[in-house]
Amino acid sequence: MSRFRLGTLPWRPGKDRPVLWAVWRKMGFRAGRLPAALFSGVLLAASLTAMIGGTAWASPTDVVRVEFVRAGGNRWQVSVTLRHGDTGWKHYANLWVVESLSGKELGRRVLVHPHEDEQPFTRSLTLTLPSGVTTVRVRAGDNVGGMGSNTVVVDLTRSSGDRYVVR
Repeated sequence: MSRFRLGTLPWRPGKDRPVLWAVWRKMGFRAGRLPAALFSGVLLAASLTAMIGGTAWASPTDVVRVEFVRAGGNRWQVSVTLRHGDTGWKHYANLWVVESLSGKELGRRVLVHPHEDEQPFTRSLTLTLPSGVTTVRVRAGDNVGGMGSNTVVVDLTRSSGDRYVVR
């Protein structure tokens, strides 16, 4: 006959669990049983803490829109709109970069504070591109997950494209 009863889970004290057993006895639990409700509550609390406190729910930094405005010669005013679930100083979008298609960084805009109440938000940078560069990639990242995979590829010879404009 099984020792399992509805509403409880079998749990035997052992040499490796003396402290837990003493606590359970003090709380009035019978020998060898841990109520299922308590076990479920502890399991739920541990799961939620791991998901919310860790990076399981960390949102990626989305590059929403990019605008390149020629400022003369090879100089460009670059405005990038980002969306990220900033939660304060512990997790926020902290930079975006302009890079060549081969991955060489051509410009970087560091974001020095969270934008919890300003989503999406736009920040700008003036940069000089090397001669002959006609296509670039814009990526963004946060201080927890690093650089994201959400990119916008900008063809500077076209006036617009997927999530970008060139003036």
